[in-house]
Amino acid sequence: MSTYQAPTRAESQTSGTEAELLASFLDANRSTLLAKCDGLTLEQLQLRPVEHSSMSLLGLVRHMALVEQWWFDRIFLGSNDELVFSDPSDPDYEWNSLESSLEETFAVFNRCVERSRDAVSERGLGEEAIGSDRRGGYRTLRWIYLHMLDEYARHNGHADLLRELIDGRVGF
Repeated sequence: MSTYQAPTRAESQTSGTEAELLASFLDANRSTLLAKCDGLTLEQLQLRPVEHSSMSLLGLVRHMALVEQWWFDRIFLGSNDELVFSDPSDPDYEWNSLESSLEETFAVFNRCVERSRDAVSERGLGEEAIGSDRRGGYRTLRWIYLHMLDEYARHNGHADLLRELIDGRVGF
């Protein structure tokens, strides 16, 4: 039975420009999510150990791939590419349908992260997004970075609890 092997967890920088620090902290949060999945099988990643919740570690990774694509590709760049792990008939598809393999899930996540990095390469934090969000607002790259840090922070907390419920592992 194969297990997911996470890359070495990235540490955030302690100095640099604002843009470098934001990128560094975002990368550290991305790798924290992956670290929470390390050593688990697909079946373990699909578990929903919290009663009345559809959350699973696999769902979290799928959700964050979609969130990466939404904010950096769709909103910041204005792309209309088909969204990953989504289905117009189910707004929570990334959580509800866990049919993807280990390889597919993490490959899609990594592609979305790389595309996000490419989207902001050589861009200023004050640059406005091309697309507007669901509330009709236009956001700056700085706002998107901060929002993504908030999103990962909340979901990494969920990942901590899910991992502990799955096999008792805490920390990294």
